Amino acid sequence: MKSWSNSILFLMALVLIVISLFPFEIQKTSAISTLKEVKEDTIITIVVTAAGDAMAHMPQILAAYDSTTKIYDFNPVFAFIRPLLSSSDLNIVNFETNLAGEPYSGYPRFSAPDSFAQALINGGFNFIVHANNHAADKDYEGLIKTIKFFDNKKILQAGIYASENQRKTNYPCVLNIKGIRIGLLNYTYGTNGNSVSGGAVINYINHTAIANDLARLNDSACDIIIACMHWGDEYERIPNAYQIKTERFLLEKGVNVIIGSHPHVIQPIGCDTITRNNHLDTALVYWSLGNFVSNQRQEFTDGGIMARFSITKNLKTHKTNFSSPSYIPYWVYRTDDSRQYTLLPVFRFANDSLYLNNMTAQLKSDFFKFISDTRNHLEGRDSLVHEWMPKLF
Repeated sequence: MKSWSNSILFLMALVLIVISLFPFEIQKTSAISTLKEVKEDTIITIVVTAAGDAMAHMPQILAAYDSTTKIYDFNPVFAFIRPLLSSSDLNIVNFETNLAGEPYSGYPRFSAPDSFAQALINGGFNFIVHANNHAADKDYEGLIKTIKFFDNKKILQAGIYASENQRKTNYPCVLNIKGIRIGLLNYTYGTNGNSVSGGAVINYINHTAIANDLARLNDSACDIIIACMHWGDEYERIPNAYQIKTERFLLEKGVNVIIGSHPHVIQPIGCDTITRNNHLDTALVYWSLGNFVSNQRQEFTDGGIMARFSITKNLKTHKTNFSSPSYIPYWVYRTDDSRQYTLLPVFRFANDSLYLNNMTAQLKSDFFKFISDTRNHLEGRDSLVHEWMPKLF
């Protein structure tokens, strides 16, 4: 009997030793952790947000000047945009001015303080596109200073280059964000008849050149290609024939998402189909985002939309798609004395009685007209695209 008891005690001690060497809870936790990692690593999702024409007219520049500090502070302009961009991985903006230094100037040949660009960075933008009709406003010096500013800030950019060699080295852009490879292109229809000297390069819409750039991107094994196009007719709310022709060309050559700028007004958004390699694909087209920030106040120009969508990659199937295409409307609030400019996201301020009560009756009317015009123009055109709203928990 004693021998039997000793055997039991010996076996119990042995079990305790084994458990101490191989803890069940740690194994269980490890197994759960491993399963979680496999699940999370199989599907990767990133968020892309893009804004339209970031312009600096002279009234904006004067409004930003602080006579006490002697500096131009544009940070308050983007205060309510910053939270939106903080939840996005890739934030693109069309920089429609130059950083040529003083004397500062607005239309027709723009030169803004460096602090205007810095405020965009502070607001959360991490990719700048420059190919637009004001890229050559200040010739070679303005173009070079603009490139150098963003280079010094380690901000990625596309569309203008100090030389052909610099373009070959840095373009087309290929970004790797969380394992998703994004090809990013940028072109403009023209530069108001202006050109740049000194061998600088601006990307113009030329189908042969674009086809060559896309061929290089295809060699880079991109998961998805985004083209930022400065095109269309100013103040026209519908794409013109050349936009439509160029859109089909881009889609046929492999572009997945098009983000348009230049008209200074919002144009429709849609998901278009294209047959590639005997397979029907869907592409996302934002024909024009309208103004991001400017001093323009005529009908349809006093606000714009930001494009927002997700890119999802399945690591097992290697398939990449865009999803949740949406738009974020915002209005450029300018006080009657032009001393203050602030971008107001509609979802945040349309029902903010405290903020609205500080507006004049005319400004409040303009704000709600912009909201109505924008929603009527965009909603219902494509069942896949909707106005973005924050998730409520």
